[in-house]
Amino acid sequence: MNCPADMSILRPIPLSRKLSDLESAAANFIRSFSWSGELLALYQGFQEPGIVGVFLVQLSPSAPEVDEWLWVVVGDFPPAYLVTDGSPTYVQAVEGYIEEMQRWVDAVRAGGSVDELIPVNTPPTAEYADMLAGRLLSLKVALVDDSPVALRIRVESDVEVDGYETVWASRRPDGTYEIDSIPFYSCDIAPGDIVRAEEVDGKLYFATCQRKSGNSVVRIHPHKPDEQVQVPDDLQRLGCEVDNWGPLLAVLVPASADYATVLRLLDQGSDGQRYDIEEAVPSHEALQAAGESPLSEHRRPRDKPRPGR
Repeated sequence: MNCPADMSILRPIPLSRKLSDLESAAANFIRSFSWSGELLALYQGFQEPGIVGVFLVQLSPSAPEVDEWLWVVVGDFPPAYLVTDGSPTYVQAVEGYIEEMQRWVDAVRAGGSVDELIPVNTPPTAEYADMLAGRLLSLKVALVDDSPVALRIRVESDVEVDGYETVWASRRPDGTYEIDSIPFYSCDIAPGDIVRAEEVDGKLYFATCQRKSGNSVVRIHPHKPDEQVQVPDDLQRLGCEVDNWGPLLAVLVPASADYATVLRLLDQGSDGQRYDIEEAVPSHEALQAAGESPLSEHRRPRDKPRPGR
């Protein structure tokens, strides 16, 4: 039987190696059912140690009516399994889990029966219902909501007291993040890049760039801090986006744009008199392959200290 889940965003977990606590919990939970038969494979959708794990399991079930593929949710939540029909990603599986658990919460709060609802390994009391409701809300915010999250990136600059710049990013189903906003100080990432992050004390920190978007970032540094530079109108025609932080301008040059043309437009507008240009994230492959820039000598060196905000 073909797997109905999207395997491209899952990580296989060898059952022969030592499993993490959440992985063991998922394996033991599904094996506790007599109908599960043999556990053939385990795949990670999401895993936050000590909090929650979402896994896909492949079974050789002991009964023909049992699905071969199931989602399993374990951790600091009532464990549960869910069918994969209509839930090809772990995020959709979590949505289904939250919906079923919320039905249990609502029934308990209303004093109704929970006999026909998803099994929950806690007494059906108002106290436990309130506790579960709070955890479901946290799970929804963390894994389901598509609102942007703040991602901190280390920068070699004195623009931030703690040495970090914050950009906006969108959480992806595979646990990575897509950069949404144009960085004003980081030279590591551009909008559209797919990155991995680490959470420390409730804050997300940039770890590595998993896939470059091909988009570039160019910055414009006015010679006079109180002067707002007007960029050429043709930049918008070329598909560029411009954002500002005070007098500092950051230009997103999409991968589809002619990078050399963009730089020449900026170069001509500056003529070395009003602003310097910094090629902060030159991701365009043609430029990298050539190993040179069409900018004139007044472009801003990458290693020159950047102004404060």
